[in-house]
Amino acid sequence: MLVVPGQVLTTDSGFLRGHGTYIEYYTKSTTDTMEDASALETDTGMIIDDDAQDDPPDSSTVQNSGQVKQRLVSSVLGYVSRVNKLISVHPLSPLYTGSVGDLVVGRVVEVQNSRWKVHVCSTHLGNLKLSSVNLPDGVQRVRNKEDTLNMRALFKEGDVVGGEVQQVNGDGTIQLHARSARYGKLSNGLLCSVPPCLVKRSKSHNLTLPTETPIDVLLGCNGNLWIQRHVELDKNKVEGVEDIEKRKKVHAETAVTASEREDLMRVKGAVECLRKVFRFVGKDTIMDVYQTSKREGIRVEDMGEPGNVVMCTEGTRRG
Repeated sequence: MLVVPGQVLTTDSGFLRGHGTYIEYYTKSTTDTMEDASALETDTGMIIDDDAQDDPPDSSTVQNSGQVKQRLVSSVLGYVSRVNKLISVHPLSPLYTGSVGDLVVGRVVEVQNSRWKVHVCSTHLGNLKLSSVNLPDGVQRVRNKEDTLNMRALFKEGDVVGGEVQQVNGDGTIQLHARSARYGKLSNGLLCSVPPCLVKRSKSHNLTLPTETPIDVLLGCNGNLWIQRHVELDKNKVEGVEDIEKRKKVHAETAVTASEREDLMRVKGAVECLRKVFRFVGKDTIMDVYQTSKREGIRVEDMGEPGNVVMCTEGTRRG
């Protein structure tokens, strides 16, 4: 259900207020009922009461009527989510609000004292502290002044990094961490962006697409996607941080072949097609567009044409 700011979600007394909503108080005379107020009830159980007042009641009215009620109102444009008694509104916005545990992809825009400022498509720049990243060779120790001076050896302005949301402050500032070996600097790939609302949260946002040359996609909850050729890991043993860092270094220093580059651009074109028709971006939808473009013989450079966009995304719009 799509709602607009100021729209009443429910007048039930047992609800719990989630993000994207606020509680509004109003008065109602004892003779009025929900039927007389010509309330509108939707299939999701949300109630819009046209007879309720917009301003909170004053103390004199409260004492005289004794019929003070409360209702839950949407504060943003977005989709309603209801889990038991918890009602939230997920904003339909190009800005990312942040949630603990989300995987995000961003670009470093500034190096400060013991932290990096990362653009994560939010209202504020994300903070990535020096203590929240792995040191070279996976060394575990307290960061010192020398580490602070050598921060640009890890990430510098313009680098694309992957990380996880560790905390969201009251003002909306997002705290990141990249302690896992799969996070950190991303190289030798493509960065593309879609509205965050098109990215569904799932168990894994590290996708491997079964294209002609396997492609890895890091699906950021903030709408940024990192596309690169597949980095093969040794499944016969548990690799440590040093082993994974070596594989990432080899990947960064190895040139991309012509066939790999074409597949990378075709996957990016599939993501752009989904963005243009406002469809969810995931493994199934990307592969559907990718395979349709290959089957129809559409060149990579022609995937963005309006007619080809409609053709390639037809399978994702069924049902």
